[in-house]
Amino acid sequence: MFCKFCGKELQDGEVCGCAGSQQAAAAQAQQTSGAAQAATDQMSSQVNAGQADAAGAQGTQFNTAQMQQKANEYMQQGMEAAGNAWKNLLGIFKSPAQEGRAYVAESDMTVSLILIVLQAVIAGLFGLICTTRINAAFSGITSYFSSNKYQVSNAKGFFVTLIFSVVLSAVFALIFFAAGKIVKADIDYKKALAITSVRSAAVIPFMLAGCVLLFVNPGIAFAVFYLGNILAICFVYAAMTGICEENKLSYMIAVSVIVFAVVAVVIMSKAVGLYVPSGIKSLSSLSSLMSMFY
Repeated sequence: MFCKFCGKELQDGEVCGCAGSQQAAAAQAQQTSGAAQAATDQMSSQVNAGQADAAGAQGTQFNTAQMQQKANEYMQQGMEAAGNAWKNLLGIFKSPAQEGRAYVAESDMTVSLILIVLQAVIAGLFGLICTTRINAAFSGITSYFSSNKYQVSNAKGFFVTLIFSVVLSAVFALIFFAAGKIVKADIDYKKALAITSVRSAAVIPFMLAGCVLLFVNPGIAFAVFYLGNILAICFVYAAMTGICEENKLSYMIAVSVIVFAVVAVVIMSKAVGLYVPSGIKSLSSLSSLMSMFY
């Protein structure tokens, strides 16, 4: 065999020492090394990608488990708060003075808000049943009032009443907070909310009874509803005993209740128009217009 670069005759397996053969051997070695490095890099990238995928999957599993744990914690806290609200509700009814005072002194905002919101929801249910009964009564008089524009919105019956209840509870808390500051009573916004929730705890059973009685006798239902509000003032007085001098407390509660009643009537007079159907409003407007000419 002969060298393809210089033509020198070579033995089998002999490598020529000419410059051309050496350059060719160096180029081949470099190419082989590059291919080996590329294969190594590819294998390394595949390993890294596998590790990244495994880490990502592990991170996703960790995040899911963490979210599940948080959800379980929130659920547990919610159940405990609901249990505390139920316990305090029963305690206030069982012993308005002792349990009520202890409840106001503790001033648990979470329990206070639960009772206030619960009262609002039941008030919304009361409003919904009222609108349902009113619509049925109007439809029974004549088919003319069975049209939707003469029907009281059940959605408004629920949500407007719910919002109205929340607003009144906020007004009640604000009035008692301001009155307490005026007479220098031991009261802050947490205790004002707790006092308001005592009122809510007192009226909740009566409102539930009123919801049932609406299907039997609306007059008795409203009587029970207002009876609950009267009892609520007694509960509030019992729960507030000790936060200020007793003579001042009597006047504070009396004035606060009167102011609250006035504000409630004003708000109610403005809110009642939200319940009136569009058809009734148009009839009222037409009647007012005709009265200008007769």
